[in-house]
Amino acid sequence: MMCLFAFNAMAQVEHMKFMSIPLDGTIDTFQKKLEAKGVKYDKQTSSIIPVGCRAFSGRFASEDATIFVYYDERTKVVYRAKAVLNFPSRDIIKTKYSNFKYQLEQKYPQADITEDKYSNEDSSNFHIPFLGSINLYQSTNYSNYNNPYSLHIDYYDLINYVDHNDNELDDL
Repeated sequence: MMCLFAFNAMAQVEHMKFMSIPLDGTIDTFQKKLEAKGVKYDKQTSSIIPVGCRAFSGRFASEDATIFVYYDERTKVVYRAKAVLNFPSRDIIKTKYSNFKYQLEQKYPQADITEDKYSNEDSSNFHIPFLGSINLYQSTNYSNYNNPYSLHIDYYDLINYVDHNDNELDDL
């Protein structure tokens, strides 16, 4: 009986969550869960990005965001989701970056955090054991005149990301 319980506990796999939704299951199922939270499918943006990614617009952590969900083209299983928030000034993005970094540190105290700085833009990578990683970073896009400063919060599920990479390696 004890062996059966131990086997069952090992078989339960936990996945990284994005907006409280596990990064697991098919893209269609994930999309329905996002839409239930008020996030809207962005057909125009989705039509110009590569297959294996869908774009959405909605709220992420009380901010307007563009959301990208990545999935394996063969299996349709979701392995990554990313929120991009745009701001008008460098001062605002620095403050938002610091706030999100602090919140992620509180939510994932077990995370191994590495930090980088590229061209005066901060980047923090949170590696969460047995779940995956979250990359928080800033970027600048001067073609977006009103809001040239972007904050990216990029979630990777460990299991499904590895499976996706294995599927790509099968082609080699």
